[in-house]
Amino acid sequence: MDNRQCDGSETVMSYPIPKLEDRIRVHRNIYALRSKMNWSIRFLARKLHIQVVTVESHECGDTYPKLVQLIQYADLFNVTLDELVFGEFD
Repeated sequence: MDNRQCDGSETVMSYPIPKLEDRIRVHRNIYALRSKMNWSIRFLARKLHIQVVTVESHECGDTYPKLVQLIQYADLFNVTLDELVFGEFD
């Protein structure tokens, strides 16, 4: 693959940075799906083997879940990763 820019300069291969809107959807979706299942934050944290404060942080958008955690969330909520990240469950 040619990494040359239109001006002739070269760049290293780069990957798109997730948009802020996508991040916001993830935290909204975790909250919405947990609420839909009538699960408490404590119950979800136990299912994921993580601390309650971690789930709270994900739902508030203070931190972004790691890939492994996203997969676990999607599995528990019976949705795909795409649905979890890009879907709208509000």
